[in-house]
Amino acid sequence: MNEHISFEDIIQSGMFTFLVGEEKRPFVVHSKAIAGTSPVFDRLVNGGLKESQDRVAEIEDIDPETFTRFLEYAYRRDYTVPFSLCAPMTSNATSNGRNGFGASSRTVTCDAFGLENFGPSNREGSSWNSNSAPSDFGAMAYMASASPVPSDKKTRKLERLQRTAFNNRQYIQPGQDASSLLRAGFEPYPNSSPAQDFTPVFLAHARLYTLADIRMVYPLRDLALQKLHRTLVSFKLHPERLGDVVELARYAYENGEDRSDDGRIDPLRELVVNYVAREMKVLGKHAEFRNLMDGGGEFAGDFWDIVSQELL
Repeated sequence: MNEHISFEDIIQSGMFTFLVGEEKRPFVVHSKAIAGTSPVFDRLVNGGLKESQDRVAEIEDIDPETFTRFLEYAYRRDYTVPFSLCAPMTSNATSNGRNGFGASSRTVTCDAFGLENFGPSNREGSSWNSNSAPSDFGAMAYMASASPVPSDKKTRKLERLQRTAFNNRQYIQPGQDASSLLRAGFEPYPNSSPAQDFTPVFLAHARLYTLADIRMVYPLRDLALQKLHRTLVSFKLHPERLGDVVELARYAYENGEDRSDDGRIDPLRELVVNYVAREMKVLGKHAEFRNLMDGGGEFAGDFWDIVSQELL
């Protein structure tokens, strides 16, 4: 397995088909892009087994959306953060301008991506114009207005002006280059309204973590955990959104690795249970959280371990 394979080698490699999920949705990808992600996928693609000979493999334990993010990582070494969902609701909250609630009960709506008041609101100046690329005109005009036979000192000054004007040309607006626009989709973002359901955002990172952990794609595992952590840190825990965190905790403890013999907690579980402990005064009021606690198991044990350590 070569993790530093060139893009030319990837794009010229043979195709490999994955049939993903219960519906066996087909994904046809370059074999070297997949083989370069981990020893597990390298063996699947190149190991001489039936799958590598047929150039087809079935993966039933991964949903197509998660596999799509994995494929994006295979090609780009990063993945796009999904949008939150819009959760229509009613509220009697006092108007606060940001979330758009009025004094009387009414439905809260989001835009097409489930976001409300999020992202740049003023796009003025986003298009290229002639002022974006400083030209040499100023220096040339200066030369034209200079004396017909400039001194050596003036000549050197004019040359410096010309060189500076040329060196400072900008053909792309800051932040509008293709790589910046691509990276913007990779960045975790905060919620801005109680109407934003972050359950799909949380679970997207968690499911990708599980895929990467089981199949030894360790850089992706760490990346997914980092993005989930950043999302939780910036997440405003509105009362309407407590269930989003509960669903994340439920997923981590239904799918994560159980505590090891030496007491080590799976990193995903450790992140989630620590966040829950930080927010227990709020989350403790949620019925589903209490159901998780009442069910016992490792979640309750890990939670009380953290709380008791902090009380000592």
